[in-house]
Amino acid sequence: LLCYIIQYAVGCIMSIMCIPFMLSLFTAADSDASTEIVAATLGSTVVAYLFMASVMFVIGLILLIPSISVSVRRLHDIGKSGWWLLLGFIPIVGPIVLLVWFCTDSQPGENQWGANPKETTNENGSIVA
Repeated sequence: LLCYIIQYAVGCIMSIMCIPFMLSLFTAADSDASTEIVAATLGSTVVAYLFMASVMFVIGLILLIPSISVSVRRLHDIGKSGWWLLLGFIPIVGPIVLLVWFCTDSQPGENQWGANPKETTNENGSIVA
């Protein structure tokens, strides 16, 4: 989720950075140096986009392993194998199924991946939710 929020914020910043280029296209028709203005603005916009894209790429790489870890842990909580995470590669249906599973309550008791993290046991060994 944090990865998506950061990418959304960077996308908004990139869109804001594009405003001077768009304004110069509309105002350049009235000036004598219209091609120079458009070229300079286009060049600076491309550089800004490349910089922001590289920042987004680095942030995505940093958050990739923790995102996979949390997703696999969540699938284990509901009694599913971590390999089900590959379901996300199926367009439209895969992410929807994963979203439903991620919102599903944990499997009660213990499963093959360990105890339910939301449950504890008392002195008698019985599960207390």
